[in-house]
Amino acid sequence: MLTALLAIAIGSAQAQTGDDVAAGNIQFLIGAGAMPLSGDPATFVLGGRGEMPVATGSLIGVGVVLPLELATSGEDRFGMEGANTALELAPSIRGRLLPRSVVRFYGDLGFGLVHRFSHNDTWFGAGDARTATMTRTALGMEIGGREPGRLSLVVEPFGFRHYGGLGPNSASRFVTMAGIQVPF
Repeated sequence: MLTALLAIAIGSAQAQTGDDVAAGNIQFLIGAGAMPLSGDPATFVLGGRGEMPVATGSLIGVGVVLPLELATSGEDRFGMEGANTALELAPSIRGRLLPRSVVRFYGDLGFGLVHRFSHNDTWFGAGDARTATMTRTALGMEIGGREPGRLSLVVEPFGFRHYGGLGPNSASRFVTMAGIQVPF
């Protein structure tokens, strides 16, 4: 039943193959949010994403996204320095509203891994690393053409990450990002 409704909503349920619409895209983003697995403010969050549409119609589309995000933070207190770096990889499914329009809205849902490593310059010399599972959700919009080689603006005002399951060591953070998209 759900499959039939999805096929009707997508229309022909075929991948984009037209000459005027790109087969996929790459996004480059920068943003701000909290440091994964610590909650400390991140200095910045850099992201790169590749997307391949699976099915596209005039009203909705579905695709797969491979986002890779890097967050970093640091501090200097009482002559001691600390640095944290985190790398996230969470393959996602992307639902897109109005995929052939100049203004397109999207929502992502994914599951993956995060690895955070830190170095703290203290009297005792401490550093640690932690890897955890994560979920990733995002809501955003793209503004611009879908033709290959044409740049589009990407604005993602809402991104939510949850790390480490539901136990006492779990953590969550919000992320806001913006950047450019290059269709290919």
